[in-house]
Amino acid sequence: MQLRDIASFNQNGSFSFTGQFSGGSAADYLLGTLNVASGAAPSRPTYRRGTWWNVYINDDFKVSRCLTFNLGLRYQYTQPLIEKFNRIPTLDFNTGRIRLAGRDGVSRGLLTPDRNDFAPHIGFAWAPGGSRHWAVRGSYGIFYDRLPGNQWAWQTISSPFNVSQAFVSDPKIPTVALSRMFPDVDVSNPDAFSGVSLFNLSDRRNPYIQQWTFSLQRTLFGDVFAEAAYVGSKGTKLSQRVDANVAPLPAPGDTRPLSERRPHPRYSFILDDRGMNNSSYQALQLTLRKAYSYGLIFQTSYTWAKSLDGGDWGDLANNYGGHLHRGRSAWDIRHRFVLSLTYELPFARNLSGIPRQMFHGWELNTIITLQTGAPFHVSTIADPSDTGMIFLKMPLRTCDGNLSPSQRACDRWFDTTCFPLPAFRTFGNAGIRYLDGPGYKNVDFSLNKRFSITEAQSSQFRSEFFNFFNHTNLNFPVATLESALFGRILGAHSARVIQFGLEFAW
Repeated sequence: MQLRDIASFNQNGSFSFTGQFSGGSAADYLLGTLNVASGAAPSRPTYRRGTWWNVYINDDFKVSRCLTFNLGLRYQYTQPLIEKFNRIPTLDFNTGRIRLAGRDGVSRGLLTPDRNDFAPHIGFAWAPGGSRHWAVRGSYGIFYDRLPGNQWAWQTISSPFNVSQAFVSDPKIPTVALSRMFPDVDVSNPDAFSGVSLFNLSDRRNPYIQQWTFSLQRTLFGDVFAEAAYVGSKGTKLSQRVDANVAPLPAPGDTRPLSERRPHPRYSFILDDRGMNNSSYQALQLTLRKAYSYGLIFQTSYTWAKSLDGGDWGDLANNYGGHLHRGRSAWDIRHRFVLSLTYELPFARNLSGIPRQMFHGWELNTIITLQTGAPFHVSTIADPSDTGMIFLKMPLRTCDGNLSPSQRACDRWFDTTCFPLPAFRTFGNAGIRYLDGPGYKNVDFSLNKRFSITEAQSSQFRSEFFNFFNHTNLNFPVATLESALFGRILGAHSARVIQFGLEFAW
């Protein structure tokens, strides 16, 4: 890629050979027939600036000896970050033109300032009847987020200050060839760009989350504390990245090439970050905790939860089935149990001298974790829709796909027959994250011995065993439809690890 009128630090790119033309990826490579080719030439560093204000007020109101309320209000103003030299662009989707910060009436920050971020919260604690053993607690609050730096970066890595190009071949006839890669781009004239891919940060309100809790707590004998809690949250206006230049499904008989059917034919891939994602979380959390006494302290917890969201990536061409872009969150663990325990062994407390040094000061620690698997879904490399989709290329889903635990094996974790490829110029209907991945079982264990040297000095010998029982915790299976290993699990997490250490404290 040759650039004029720009100082380039380095260049990078990638090529994808899927085997969709010859039947094999290696053969496509030898023929030089690519599925997707992309390349980029960054310009120079950017200098982002902004001022973020926060103010809050909070107070406790004791209604009676048994009832207390906590009330608060927070306000924050997150100024859209500007760039010292106005080297940030945005795409006007109405006109298809690139607009530059601080020019032609465009604001320096590009985003509309959001001055409505008022975040109230309320909580209460109630001891029924003045009880010293029972407590009921609840809370509700709104919390505003700030766009992370990765999202702000979309404004710094797009044309004309960072030029990148991407080409997607016709799925039937190879139209992308190595010999015609990356024609010259004159960055001094953005209106003359052709085949350039863009990265954009669309205007939006700030993301926020609503959280609520309700819990019942009880103090038991032996310094043991028990709690049952319902926890929920709802995220709104969260970031979601979409390809905003996916072509609509072509009408019957439409023989135009993909580049002419895109909403913005002058560009190829347009990665646009939009505040259109939502999330929800519901959980029952049970906790049993013992305060330190008699050398023993432990905490055990069980969570039964469900988390949903719209995923990280999306393609606008598939918005006809928006429900397909909503499913279980990548971290949706339905059942999780954790026990952590520390016990100072009560040996040789009354001994002295060498016997005490040998038998006193031993400590046992363990963490036990049991959880069900995280979700995943089947994807396809091909684009049978012929719309230029890059994200969420879905197969058809003709049956559930999940096998019963007794049927699952490393060579067939899910029913691979449920996911045929859609017909040409049609979309798949599979959705996201509907298959259950392997669960997780782990026991970490340590046995330590402390030696007292002086009143202020001591040493400790540590023997630590990670995955003590050497349980096999499997990785996700291969879920790419075209892979010869489709449905198989090829690896696992770490096996048992043993380590010893000697610590000196003074």
